[in-house]
Amino acid sequence: MNMLLNSYVTAPCDLMASHPLKLKAELFEDKLDETHEVNVTSQEEVWRLYFDDASRVGASEYIIAGVGVDMVSPQIYVLPQVFSLTELCTNNIAEYNALLIGLDFAKELGVKHLEAYGDSQLIVKQMTGEYEVRNDELISCHQVAIKLAKSFNSVHIEHVLHYKNTHADALASLAANLAQPLGTSQQVTVISRQLYQPEDTLEVNATHQVLGQSESRDWRFLIIDYVLYGILPEDVKDRESVRRHAPRFYYDATTKTLHFRSYDGMMLRCISMTEAQEALWEAHNGTCGAHQPEPKLWDRL
Repeated sequence: MNMLLNSYVTAPCDLMASHPLKLKAELFEDKLDETHEVNVTSQEEVWRLYFDDASRVGASEYIIAGVGVDMVSPQIYVLPQVFSLTELCTNNIAEYNALLIGLDFAKELGVKHLEAYGDSQLIVKQMTGEYEVRNDELISCHQVAIKLAKSFNSVHIEHVLHYKNTHADALASLAANLAQPLGTSQQVTVISRQLYQPEDTLEVNATHQVLGQSESRDWRFLIIDYVLYGILPEDVKDRESVRRHAPRFYYDATTKTLHFRSYDGMMLRCISMTEAQEALWEAHNGTCGAHQPEPKLWDRL
């Protein structure tokens, strides 16, 4: 056994001795703690896409929608994109547009393997084939999304809870609130900093602030989606509430305004939570005149 082992060891040495190199050659040592640059990018690297939509009602009572897209590279570089949608659409149409814009952005970046995450269970389940697409407007969006998804080597789409999609939701809200005309853009820089210290603050006149956070989704869209397209929300409680109260609502397609029919037959214009808070603040702070009893205050509102 030792003789056989010695013959395997000495054979390469004899071969090298009989064929010496004419030129000097440098010795390259492999360093385990370094990675060759060519190996940094792999075709199997997976990118992540987070998408979401948001909407608000503009000053002219038009509903403005925005979409937010977050592309995260395998090296955890975040590439945010925000878009304002210039046409009236439902929440589900806006959500599909967020997905389509994200997929198209991924194609431009040359992504081959993609994981997509959205907080709309309806859109995700339709993309995975668990839900059937019945709405005519959603069918066309779904077909385009499926065709675009098939252009990647691999695509995985998954539903995530809203609190895990807050960055894309914030981008969508920004796009809805900073809506731009078609073909224009606006650059926004977000910088983190510490709070002003007392010695840095300036005395300014106090202005009123509407309490509460800005609503990410207008409650009126739940009613409008059902009245126009028969689409019910995903949440069970919201679904039953919309189905029960929808007969008393009327949507004026000309003025794009949602109305509520009161018990006395009066058509009341529906407003957002932010507008409602502002109206209450003005009423209780004397904008509507002196403080009045409840019936008269209700009439003024």
